[in-house]
Amino acid sequence: KPSAIGKDQPPPFFALKVQKSAEHYTEAAMDEVELLDCIAQERKRCEGTLVSQGPMNRDSDGIRAIDNVDHSRYVATLYDSFFHNGPHGRHMSMVFGMLGCNLLSVIKAFNYRGIPLPAVKRMIKGICKGLDFLHRKCSIIHTDLKPENILLQFPDQMGASAIFDDSNNHTDNEDAIVNALNGHSAQQEGMSIEELEAAIKNPKTSAAEKKRLKNRLKKKRQKERRKLANADEDGEIERKALNSKGISDAGGNKFVARNFAISDNPDEHMAGIMNESVVLTVAGKAEVEAHLGACGSLMKRQHRVEGIAEVTFLMRVEESEEAMSAQMSKVLDGIKWTQSDESSTSKVWSCKLATKTPGSTGGGDKAVKAMFSITQKGKVDVSAVVRNTWNSISELMDSNVGENKLIESPASAGTASETSAFSVFTVRFSVLSTMVVLGFLESRLPGVMFCTYRRDEGSPRMDSIVFGPQTQSICRHPLALRLKENGVKLKAGENTAPLASSIFGYDLRLVRQFGAPSGPTSFGLSSPGFETTQKWWNARRPIFERVKSFLGLDLKTDPTMKKLIPGEGGKTSSDAQGKDVTGKPASLASTKAAIARASYQPDLKDMDVLMKCRAVIVDLGNACWTHKHFSEDIQTRQYRAPE
Repeated sequence: KPSAIGKDQPPPFFALKVQKSAEHYTEAAMDEVELLDCIAQERKRCEGTLVSQGPMNRDSDGIRAIDNVDHSRYVATLYDSFFHNGPHGRHMSMVFGMLGCNLLSVIKAFNYRGIPLPAVKRMIKGICKGLDFLHRKCSIIHTDLKPENILLQFPDQMGASAIFDDSNNHTDNEDAIVNALNGHSAQQEGMSIEELEAAIKNPKTSAAEKKRLKNRLKKKRQKERRKLANADEDGEIERKALNSKGISDAGGNKFVARNFAISDNPDEHMAGIMNESVVLTVAGKAEVEAHLGACGSLMKRQHRVEGIAEVTFLMRVEESEEAMSAQMSKVLDGIKWTQSDESSTSKVWSCKLATKTPGSTGGGDKAVKAMFSITQKGKVDVSAVVRNTWNSISELMDSNVGENKLIESPASAGTASETSAFSVFTVRFSVLSTMVVLGFLESRLPGVMFCTYRRDEGSPRMDSIVFGPQTQSICRHPLALRLKENGVKLKAGENTAPLASSIFGYDLRLVRQFGAPSGPTSFGLSSPGFETTQKWWNARRPIFERVKSFLGLDLKTDPTMKKLIPGEGGKTSSDAQGKDVTGKPASLASTKAAIARASYQPDLKDMDVLMKCRAVIVDLGNACWTHKHFSEDIQTRQYRAPE
């Protein structure tokens, strides 16, 4: 790999641009490298701002950090440059990320009769984003835009930058793009009073724009005054509405507020949808391990983080652990457990989670979305230290949740029960499947919920236990938040600072104050005596909110990231088994197969392919700075350039 490739971890295949050795070609190539270096540095600067200050941080033009990073992806990235001495002289060589064919190839694929309009709109939008980044952030004019200089980046090639994706938050209408290229954004519609004031003071803001912003600021201030005037009345109405539901204040406990909300449980509807739309099937232990191994290897290579997570959850034992195991197999659609190993009493369920097309019945209509394994630790496999840790967590859950008044207990609720026995389970999955797997388990295990905990939030606090010596036995997730070091927020996966967030599963029937009655092993909450447990479980926040809070970001299984991980987004683990997941040097056959995959070009008339591609601006050989021209000669392509 080129020496300049460091922390960015670019895709595993590169494209070389080798310039002719004539002197004037070499001079032009060196000018191009100067421009490309500026683009690469500006992109890193934008990514640094995104990580350190958050995606919603706005620059002097009022553009969000996440949008600047997104726009930078639509311009070719230079990873390195060097000179090569050959038989015909000294050649300047440039190293770029792997891209696909150019737009002229797409035009030809449609026999010069025109590309479908939705694909044209998507391509033009990408070109506009790239030009915005070149003009506004880099002060560069391309001057040579044409179909040959726009290359398609296919989904399989969108590797390293995908972790910054925020596709659900991007502006999708043409007016917003035009506004962005004119120096302001439609995002101003949601700007705060402080942001509007800063934009008005910005010397780059035109007089007409300042006038428009002043009108918006005036209306926003009037709206705020009306809100303050009605605050007392609205607060009283809200309190009455909440009291009618039997719910009162959480008492300032941030841990409770982070995991429970005043609602009618939106997750109940989602759980129904999940149970109807997913198919759970048994997977071989080796198949799951191959899948997770491929995920871990690829994430570590491309994003410098581990790709596998383990989260522990407790379940109350009613009769025996054997009865608990039988009930677990039942809720997992009959999947039978296997022995962990000969020397262990732990039981393992290996699962494959797939989606099915509504109304379909055939196996061919199913797409694998995740693989995971659940391990029930045998009593002899749980050390005394680990068991004492979970006993402490149970006591703290009693204090934090059981004694909290967020949910009013019904009149029929029983008295506090004695401390119950519990069984320790651990679920192992790909980090990209966090929300899917945890949400699925909650949908199948009523009463169990996965709680997010951040430092200094419990009352009493749980830090000494959750972030204590046994923290890895509670939650081992590479994307957990970490404390700031010297005021700088660390990236996910960096382990030079203590953890700042954790997530663990807990059976709410273990909370003594809820008075859940004992009986035959069952995971239902509809029997008499479970009213308080059910009300709390129904009040849990949606799983995506808890996972987002745990990670400090929204973990989306976007199509780009699905393509990165074998088995995510439709690929089965059989694909993963054929790949090198050990990190050892690949064989000649596997190398040839990888090159064949990298060289493969999909059907350019396939609209699904075109709508997933990214239009990337390349070839800055004729570009120039806005403040400095490499030549005083005005060429035809420069004065007719759309810029």
